[in-house]
Amino acid sequence: MLSNVSGQTAISVSSGKVSIGRKAEDGRLIPIEILTAGKGLQITKIGKQEVQGVSFEFNPAEADNWRKGRLTFESRPLSEITAVLESRYNKKIWLMDKTISDIPMSIQLESTDEWQDIMEVLRITLSLRYETRGNEIWIFSTNPK
Repeated sequence: MLSNVSGQTAISVSSGKVSIGRKAEDGRLIPIEILTAGKGLQITKIGKQEVQGVSFEFNPAEADNWRKGRLTFESRPLSEITAVLESRYNKKIWLMDKTISDIPMSIQLESTDEWQDIMEVLRITLSLRYETRGNEIWIFSTNPK
């Protein structure tokens, strides 16, 4: 997978092998790195010809899930999960108690899941309460501190 956001290019390999390089001024290819499954490289252009690469690892199964429309979270904070849900369902989600934003959760969501069903899973699993107000979802702790 290749993505380019804010001048940074990220390359991640789910299967196989990919050789990453850049073209020198004289036209020859200068190797940067060889990536295999589960490896990635984030490249930032610093100058006209200078680049900086930062290697990273990821779970290829999660990337495959993404292609199939699944979202997989492994021990991710609730605030990160709700940020993704906001984008997916075009809803604004408010975490009304700061103590719940860092609660870690593991969950796999399908592209066919309705937001109401996901909210019920969060409510039951994390003992939360939620209210809907138009296009907004307000999530509350049932044990405020």
